Amino acid sequence: MASRNEFLTNMCYALVATNIPFNKLQSTPFKNFLQKYVNQNIPDEKDDAQSVQKVKSILSTTPIISDLTFIRSHLSELPNSITKLEKQNSTLNYQINVIETVRDGLKTIEN
Repeated sequence: MASRNEFLTNMCYALVATNIPFNKLQSTPFKNFLQKYVNQNIPDEKDDAQSVQKVKSILSTTPIISDLTFIRSHLSELPNSITKLEKQNSTLNYQINVIETVRDGLKTIEN
């Protein structure tokens, strides 16, 4: 049987993929059905609120803020570079230039 974390992750994916809003989990018949046949407790809105507060408190700490700022300022071009490398029919020379640009950007980062 899947772990609770795996179950919740898969359930969230299924709800998003089928355009079912998360608040539908609070419907008593749907919640009872899932609890009965999946044998897992379904989180309620109170649990979500507690989780949101915990995440907010973690993200508000100075080390996290400075780390996220560092990542944003130094690595924000990485997704664009990956997209460029995925481009079909691009030449090897083009791809090498993309990689060299990323490398040169990474060299400017201290430590």
